[in-house]
Amino acid sequence: MKMADYVQVRFETCSSSLRQINHDFRLSKVSYLRDNMFHNKYKNSYMKYDSNIVKQKVKKSYNEYNKIFRENHKKKHGNYRNLTKGKQSDFLSGIITLSPSINDKLENKVLTKTQLEKYFRQAIKNIQLEIKKAVGEDIELFYSVIHYDEKTPHMHFDLQIIQVKDKVFL
Repeated sequence: MKMADYVQVRFETCSSSLRQINHDFRLSKVSYLRDNMFHNKYKNSYMKYDSNIVKQKVKKSYNEYNKIFRENHKKKHGNYRNLTKGKQSDFLSGIITLSPSINDKLENKVLTKTQLEKYFRQAIKNIQLEIKKAVGEDIELFYSVIHYDEKTPHMHFDLQIIQVKDKVFL
C-alpha cells in the first residue's frame, strides 16, 4: 500500500439521529455533491435499508432508552428527568473514508464497485469485533449506506448495542 492509499474510520456523536438519517439516506438536500467524478455514475447504495423503518426504530429506541434513564434518575436523585433529545447512547455513528486514489482504482477497473462494497461490509464486521473486545458488549449493524456522490466513495453506518438493559452510558 502506498502512502497515498489509506482508510480512515471515525466515530462521531450526533445531536440528532433523525437528522443524521436524513443526511445518510439523502432525504435532505446536500449542497456539496459532486457530479464530475468517475464514480458518480454509481447510485448511492442503501444496502436494502428503508429510511422510514430506520427512523421508526430510532424513535422506539429513544423512548425505551429514555424510560431506563428516567427510572435510573429517579433511583439516584428521587425525581424523574427526561433524557435530553439526541442523547440516546445505544447508537454509535461512524464513517469509513478512503483516499482519493480509490477513484483511479474504480475508473481503471483495478477495483470494482462490487469488490468495494464487499470490503466496506468486511470493515464493519472487523469494527464490530474490535468494539466487542474493547467494551465487552455485543454490537450490531443498525444500518449502512455508501455514498458515491461526493469526492470519494465512503460508508456511513450506525451500530447499536444489543443489550443495554439497565446500563445507561451518560
